[in-house]
Amino acid sequence: MALQIRRIDPREMREPIVDFFWRIRMWPYPTREQYFRLWDWRQQSLSDQDPVAWVALDGTTVVGNITVLFRALRIAGRPVRAGISANYRVEEAHRSGPVSGALASAPRMLVRSGEVDLMLGFGNAAGHRLAVATGQRELGRMRIFAQVLRWAPMLRQRSAILVALAPLLSATARARSAVRRARAGLPDGLTGRVLAADEIVALDRSHWHRGAGLTWDGSLTSFANHFCPSEFRSSRVIGVLDQRSGRLEGLVALDGTNHLQILQCEVNEAALSAVQAVGIAARAQPGAESVRVPLLPHTAMAGQFRDAGYFQLPDGFSPAVFRDTCWSAYWLGEHALAAGFADTRAWQLWYGWSHH
Repeated sequence: MALQIRRIDPREMREPIVDFFWRIRMWPYPTREQYFRLWDWRQQSLSDQDPVAWVALDGTTVVGNITVLFRALRIAGRPVRAGISANYRVEEAHRSGPVSGALASAPRMLVRSGEVDLMLGFGNAAGHRLAVATGQRELGRMRIFAQVLRWAPMLRQRSAILVALAPLLSATARARSAVRRARAGLPDGLTGRVLAADEIVALDRSHWHRGAGLTWDGSLTSFANHFCPSEFRSSRVIGVLDQRSGRLEGLVALDGTNHLQILQCEVNEAALSAVQAVGIAARAQPGAESVRVPLLPHTAMAGQFRDAGYFQLPDGFSPAVFRDTCWSAYWLGEHALAAGFADTRAWQLWYGWSHH
């Protein structure tokens, strides 16, 4: 029987899709039951609306899959409907045939039909080459911009002699940080604390002002679903709150304990910057030794973190997921917002926009 590619509602093919992922051991979980729980959680938590998918079928057996999750974004004050591809997998026996290309290019149909304004993709080098070859615009790899908060634990891993330098390095870092805060005008009266999902949903951000570049504009419910702790997620959300009014001025999603990895940061730009929000979130995490912020290095936002003293971590010290993952985007040249999309330097794209 000939292979066929079909667009589907993933919920209608839950069992054959999860069986496919289990067969190729897509996720590092030991039981099929865990695969089903993870898949259900992803469907419910990682998209701003019900996902769609394309499957490659050999008869009734799924041999390939690509899913599109949805994101509510904004550019120049106008809403943007965006999709992001996820779970792109093809069974090894079919990777050299037409299935891989057909699945990789299928999500672009959402752009051509007007169902979304913009399609974002990310994947390993092979998948990225295929995406670019089929019309996606290359955005490149994210790099990690890091700041050391406590030198002694990091130096201790290398040499007892270096530990003696920790007080000097820490004092120097504090002095530089104080100068940067003074220059940046770090706002008074703001504090950061971990928020539970029900707290986030109950807050209000209708007073927020956002910049003109492409940025997130989803609901607080979606943010909480995506980043609050669960069976399959260890990340948490720090709310940046005005101590006087209790108003929400920023949200920072992060992972890690000693080395904080920033997944997403959204702020009221009339009150503070992303750099300031990350700094407030870091101070709310006792024992944190460093902060690591994955960003596309050509963006203005990466430049702001550089200006604040963050340094670009060498590739050899970055996790493989950043070294090996490339981003791409697709939009129609005649779209009313095409000029804004093309100014990718102004994008405030965060690693948390992905399906992770």
